[in-house]
Amino acid sequence: MQGYDGPWYESQAPTPGYVRDDQYNKLTLPKGWANPNLKLADAARKGGLVLLFTNVHPKLRLSDEEHLAVVKQSLQEVIPNDRENCWGSFRGYSTFGIGEKLKKEIQDKCIENIQKALDEKREKWGEKIGKMLKPYVNRYVWSIPNGMVYRKAKQDFTENASNQ
Repeated sequence: MQGYDGPWYESQAPTPGYVRDDQYNKLTLPKGWANPNLKLADAARKGGLVLLFTNVHPKLRLSDEEHLAVVKQSLQEVIPNDRENCWGSFRGYSTFGIGEKLKKEIQDKCIENIQKALDEKREKWGEKIGKMLKPYVNRYVWSIPNGMVYRKAKQDFTENASNQ
């Protein structure tokens, strides 16, 4: 927009960093759809992310800090520093915002990244639980006097011995 003699807010455009920070603030406001403290009823009305990810055990949920970090990461992926200006001047940005297409892209990326973070957390907990339960499972399955495998082998042996 060089060569334009109007006011600065009509001739200059916001940087991608400015847009990211502004969108992050809008998304995480008390009434924003990416706010981790949004109540379930409010989230359902707003189509928020919270509704999708609260039906899990509390230890498998993302903490507020993890949730907000994922939202920031998603914004960074959708609006990188080298992104072409698609929001216009400061005046156009403040009047019209980023547009529905870009909002949808941000929401989809947030949902995708939060799902990935939840999957990683589930895997870590699965490994931790597996390590805790392995000795008990091995004892139940393989112990000599009354383990499942021992009892099955003993039963098969006695059946085969009585059939001969």
